[in-house]
Amino acid sequence: MNPKPSVNRMDILSRKSFPREELFRLVKQDGKLLLDLNDTLPGRGIYIHRDEETLAKVFQKGLLRKYASKEDLAVLESELKNYAHGKTNQ
Repeated sequence: MNPKPSVNRMDILSRKSFPREELFRLVKQDGKLLLDLNDTLPGRGIYIHRDEETLAKVFQKGLLRKYASKEDLAVLESELKNYAHGKTNQ
């Protein structure tokens, strides 16, 4: 059986393409911006590279403000940074 081909997606900050495995996927659902770790949520995704520098710049520049409220963004930022550091609640 052939291995699954790597799919590239574009990071919203750098506008460069990366393999899907190197990116976080966010999806807006029911008015909230959710982290989709399993690629199972329906809808168009927003992709962010998984390194800490990119995450910091995305929130510093406010690239996600039009998708979510300040409160939701604060929670999302914390969640993304935990996953980037390898700290998960699973």
